[in-house]
Amino acid sequence: MALGKITDTPLQQYLSQNGRFPPVTLQIKPIDPRRQAVEITNFTEYSFQNSVIVPVDSFEFKLRNQSLSGSLLKFVRDGDIAILKADGKIISTGIIDSVNISVNMDSGEDVTIHGRNLLSQLEDQSTINDKDDPIWGNKMSPEDVINALVLNTRINYYRLQQIPSLPSIPLFGTEPGESKLSALMRYIEPLNCMVWMDPDGTVVIGKPDMGSESLGTFTVDRENRNSNCLSIQANYSSTRIPNIVVPVWTGQETVQSRVAPEQSIPNNASGPKRLLSQGHRVPKSIIVSNPQGSDPQALSDVNQIVLVGGNNVLQAYAKREIARANVGEIGVQVVIKGHYNSDLDPIVVDSNYQINFPRAQLNEKMYLHTINYSMDDKGGQKTSLFFCRLGSIVADVSIASAKASSTKNQAGVQ
Repeated sequence: MALGKITDTPLQQYLSQNGRFPPVTLQIKPIDPRRQAVEITNFTEYSFQNSVIVPVDSFEFKLRNQSLSGSLLKFVRDGDIAILKADGKIISTGIIDSVNISVNMDSGEDVTIHGRNLLSQLEDQSTINDKDDPIWGNKMSPEDVINALVLNTRINYYRLQQIPSLPSIPLFGTEPGESKLSALMRYIEPLNCMVWMDPDGTVVIGKPDMGSESLGTFTVDRENRNSNCLSIQANYSSTRIPNIVVPVWTGQETVQSRVAPEQSIPNNASGPKRLLSQGHRVPKSIIVSNPQGSDPQALSDVNQIVLVGGNNVLQAYAKREIARANVGEIGVQVVIKGHYNSDLDPIVVDSNYQINFPRAQLNEKMYLHTINYSMDDKGGQKTSLFFCRLGSIVADVSIASAKASSTKNQAGVQ
């Protein structure tokens, strides 16, 4: 669709003056301090993903850099830190997993660089190894947990975003064979929290920032011939989303009479709620394991170990399941030229934008949870943006700005 009514934004002013989008550079920080850092700009293509929903993001670069003489491994090696910058601002940070160098008669020398973000360290390392001892504690705060897990990794900073204040501290333990990432996600699951990574390599633990102001508008309006996107699509899909969730303890599911009516949690999202009112029922139960107790009071005690926003463990897991499923209620994908919004700021995840798509009856603020940056020699810079409705992904998200109250902390320091 052709670009319609153009406003005089900072991005349009830049394009008018320069005729192209701001440059994208790949900065390589060597793991070996004896090598010098380099910046590479002449890519043939690249693909870089950032996501709140999928913690470990991946990237791939293909380049032909004749300015780097001699062996390319003097400049780029597996284990190096790769930083992607758009107009000098960081949009993603990762570790190079592999460097593939090939030469053929048709295209000459081709170099392909693969890697993942810094959370790959938590995915690759076991919780119990030659440096890290087993951990078990019932009074470990989120700060205690992240500081323990990032020891002996290359993660330098973390921040907590909208972590709920708890009347009691959750249990945390590690076991042989599991990854540090799985241990962390198990700890934050009943808190209705997630883990992802900021563009600069800071680990974020908490809830999405769905309370901040919209950073712009993406519009495709056929009737008024107004568009600032290459394409847009909206997908409505509520029929398989549970509109009633019943969380039960392990063992309780075998006897229906043991399940109290108040354990059922309704899904109040508009799509599933509409279908339920019209007779389309999608009830779902989830099984929550509870430790064995030595007396009849044990079940009640376990149910109060974690309190999240006034809810017990069963309610917390039910609301988490509902929020996770509601991501699919309305999904919007927008594709734009370049990697920038109208204010000339690089577009990054964990932000909000207004979506105006009259053909799909959409004109609302939505949450940006996943981005795919890409470039090739045919289409140039493109960005695919994936949005969901506010209030999904995790439960009990505050309408206040989450980033405004979070602080960046040095990792590995108690």
